[in-house]
Amino acid sequence: MNASRRVAIFGLLFAVSAGVPSANAESILLGEVVGAYDSFSGFVSPPGPGGSYAFYLGYDFQSSPFSSPLPPLQVHVATNSPLDTIISTYDFNALNSAGFLGLTDRLTDEVDDVIFSITEFYEASGVRVEGAGVGRGDRSLFDTPEDWQIDFIRLRVDSFVFGPCCDGGFGSSTRIAWEIWGLTTPGPEPVTEPSTLLLLGTGATSLIAFGRRSRKPKKQ
Repeated sequence: MNASRRVAIFGLLFAVSAGVPSANAESILLGEVVGAYDSFSGFVSPPGPGGSYAFYLGYDFQSSPFSSPLPPLQVHVATNSPLDTIISTYDFNALNSAGFLGLTDRLTDEVDDVIFSITEFYEASGVRVEGAGVGRGDRSLFDTPEDWQIDFIRLRVDSFVFGPCCDGGFGSSTRIAWEIWGLTTPGPEPVTEPSTLLLLGTGATSLIAFGRRSRKPKKQ
């Protein structure tokens, strides 16, 4: 690939699953935000010794997670560590993540806010090397998140590779999912109006009377 050319492919999918149990029998899988994106650049070099990468889920990102006023959910891993060091899944909740309650409040309100899934790479000094991600309105992903009571959010890493490319550049390919676990609050049962009941009852009485009249024998 030409070193002066940069190619990035972004995508975001969603899936809603009903009634899938977790280790916590009270929680079900409500839905998931799936981040699928690739980034290739001929303008940057791979992170040096001591570098790291991070996965983020959050709101209000501009050019990087540093510009988000609401702390995102995040996992940082050293680039020289095997992927299984994050045990392929990681659970975020109100006890271990400062941004959890703020994020779930945004996710379950009635405003169509843009939620982002992002992967970033850093040098040992903390300087950002490269990143990729995508965002989409949460109300376009999920129909009624305002009915959710979210217990935890699980990061699932399906596929993640990175390394040199583009004649000395750097590239990565991310396939992850942020699973949303919790409960749903059912809406109120529909109430039949009394007037409707009256009409239905009157109609039924009329049909019975009609049936009786139709069976009356004719006079000779």
